[in-house]
Amino acid sequence: MTASLTSEEQVRNMSERVPLPEVLPGMGAHPLPEDWEAVSAFILVKCRDEEGEIAWSFRTTEEIDPYELLGALTVQADLVRKRMLANWDVDDDESSDESA
Repeated sequence: MTASLTSEEQVRNMSERVPLPEVLPGMGAHPLPEDWEAVSAFILVKCRDEEGEIAWSFRTTEEIDPYELLGALTVQADLVRKRMLANWDVDDDESSDESA
C-alpha cells in the first residue's frame, strides 16, 4: 500500500504539469472537430485508490475561469439529466407494455 500524500505533496502535484498520456496512460478521448484547437481542459477521472476503492478526481491543463467552468459543467449536467430522463421514460414505456 502506498502512503497518502502530504498536503505539501498535494499542492506540488496540483501545480506540476505533465503530458496527458502520463496522467491517463492507455486512455484516449473522442477527437475534436478537424478545425478546432484545444485551449484548456477540465478532466474528471474515475480512479481506483491505493486501497482498491473507487474515487473521483479532477485535473486541469491550466487555471480555468471559474465562471466558464461552472457554465460548462452546468450545461453538461443538464445534458446528462435529460439523457437519464429520456432513458427512464423509455424504460417506463417498456414496462407498461409488458403489463398489458
